[in-house]
Amino acid sequence: QRPVLLEYRTQITTPDFASLMPMTDTSNPLSTRVSNPDIKSSVLHHLKTRFTFRNDSIGRNLYIGFELKATANAQGTRTTYNPQTGAYTRMRDNVDGNWTTFVNSGWQQPLDAKKRFRIDLYGKAEYQRSVDFATVTAQAAGDDGGMLMESPLSKVDNVNLIGHIKLTYKVGDLSAGIIGKITSRHTRGKLDIV
Repeated sequence: QRPVLLEYRTQITTPDFASLMPMTDTSNPLSTRVSNPDIKSSVLHHLKTRFTFRNDSIGRNLYIGFELKATANAQGTRTTYNPQTGAYTRMRDNVDGNWTTFVNSGWQQPLDAKKRFRIDLYGKAEYQRSVDFATVTAQAAGDDGGMLMESPLSKVDNVNLIGHIKLTYKVGDLSAGIIGKITSRHTRGKLDIV
């Protein structure tokens, strides 16, 4: 492993040509799809960095890493529900605010001079924000049940924590180990009126 890693990548996803054509698909009376000629390409930005510290004489290895992924003009779906007919109208559109970041760290080291016992520690803390359009009723969208261009946004925040420890013993071809792991997940959602 390199002592310092720094990467940046970008990925552009262009809408397919058919979805840009101005048309309305009513082949399913309970699920109408409206195309969106104004939809933009989504752009994923990915930044990754890691620092590694090694001491080969004693077999110690320590690293810490950080990653960030953010999507500009992500594609979401605007959805309108008509309670009188039970029909849905859907249209793809751009939405911003989707990103994920995490920091992780690991440490490995022998515990004895003969390097028979070894300990491995790993931890990760991750935060994820997901944004999409919330479903609205036809009354909110207007009497005609059309698309509401000021749709409320559904925002979901996830916090994930992971930690594990591994203790191994190895002599010759014989090896044994004990692993302990703990995970935690906290999710919170809310609606924001645009």
